[in-house]
Amino acid sequence: MTDYSYIDYVSMAVSDPPSAYHASPITSKCKSEISDRFNIPEIILDAYLKTEGASEGHIRNNSDGTWDVGPMQINSSNWNTFYTKFGVLPVDIRYNGCINLMAGAYIIRGHMDKKGKENITDWNTFFQVAANYHSKTPEVNSRYQEKWVENLTSLLEVKDNER
Repeated sequence: MTDYSYIDYVSMAVSDPPSAYHASPITSKCKSEISDRFNIPEIILDAYLKTEGASEGHIRNNSDGTWDVGPMQINSSNWNTFYTKFGVLPVDIRYNGCINLMAGAYIIRGHMDKKGKENITDWNTFFQVAANYHSKTPEVNSRYQEKWVENLTSLLEVKDNER
């Protein structure tokens, strides 16, 4: 068996051709389990998925030298955390939709917990914390909030019309 370093795993996730891997989608079962595990309503997860707008296997090279991968566009600056804490390989974050969603939910839950439930007392604070998933830089956060709220509103309207 070949021993790979973390750097090798990053290289595989970024450089190997997509044909080397089988992309697996987010299933309703895994979304439900992730929602329950991280105490994040599915519609909130759906708002992130719609805002990020990517699919399993997708990769985007950022101007700062990092990469965003998969449906939740998990930034490579987070990959080492998932590798060291949970043994999750970067290639799985890129190609496995359920693992990618779980990584995103973990990051979202972290932002919510860091702010503290008692400190999220109005919608503006909630939206700001929700947009911290993308960026804490005020201007960038504000733009993400607009997109995220628009997507959440759209999803809520569809859900309301289904009743």
